[in-house]
Amino acid sequence: MQPPGHFILFGSTGPSGLKIIELALSRGNYLTLYVRSPDKLPEDVRNSPLVRVVVGQLDDEAALESCFSKLEDFPVVKGIISVLGAKVGQPQGNPITKGYEIIFKLMKMHDIKNIVLLSTVSVKSPKDHFSLVRESLVAGIKLIGHSAWEDVVATGELVHSEASDGLNVTLARVPTLNDSKGGSLKVGFVGDRYVGWLLSRNDLATFFVGEAEKPEWAGEIPLLSS
Repeated sequence: MQPPGHFILFGSTGPSGLKIIELALSRGNYLTLYVRSPDKLPEDVRNSPLVRVVVGQLDDEAALESCFSKLEDFPVVKGIISVLGAKVGQPQGNPITKGYEIIFKLMKMHDIKNIVLLSTVSVKSPKDHFSLVRESLVAGIKLIGHSAWEDVVATGELVHSEASDGLNVTLARVPTLNDSKGGSLKVGFVGDRYVGWLLSRNDLATFFVGEAEKPEWAGEIPLLSS
């Protein structure tokens, strides 16, 4: 097991974020949670000596930068975990991608190299194979949630632009999420026979926390499944 680290987590109040918090704390890690609504966090998380809560919006650079400030009893920030997800009906203009632009800039300012962030199969990897399931899923989201699809694709483009130069970015794509027990995490690429189209949030947490502790897929765009 890796020695405890200190990670900034975005998307911590959603179901996947709460699973990540649970697993990360159980391993002795320190967390800085960036949230809009701290009351959505369980009381034991808010009161944990391993947790710092920072309140702000994704476009608030000053609040975002406070996540990187040093705390006397915390180790320095080792990396960033983000499970921010674009949503059907969200505003146009790629708000999540614009947030990542600020986060990438702050990472460089504070010499933080590692980030693992959530994506979907709307972003392609050169290692993918053709999949009719993928084509159908992407066509559907483009139809019913075009602004969300645009934001996901824009984030993928940002990861491959000068904005991420010098950073170790793992763009982890997730299929349909569920609350099954998990325990059979598979990591590969679209079209790989052993990678499916369902993912337990427990397995999602296993990958994101493990990748933050010890990056093994940096620079890749893997697809996760259970």
